Amino acid sequence: MRQRDAPDNVSGMQVVLQAQSRVLVLRHLLRGPATFDELLRELDMSVAGCRQAIYVLTEAGYVTDDADPSYRRKPSETRYWALRDRVAADALDFVKYLLA
Repeated sequence: MRQRDAPDNVSGMQVVLQAQSRVLVLRHLLRGPATFDELLRELDMSVAGCRQAIYVLTEAGYVTDDADPSYRRKPSETRYWALRDRVAADALDFVKYLLA
């Protein structure tokens, strides 16, 4: 549940942390870029779980990719990576909010 007084980036980080699959995908992508198939293989996740995690992380602004934005479906060779500075800043704000 979203906190009414929480900044948007704190609420965004809260959404990410609500699902283990999102945390696993984000952690993996913070170490370096990966394709969807690499994530599936290395994290031993379901297709649906991995796809949903990437979608939520992308919508939250923590993950991006190299696919042409005009594509309706992303090619299998699309590489995903985490936006480390954004993740770090929002994680720090999240902890500050918790400890305030």
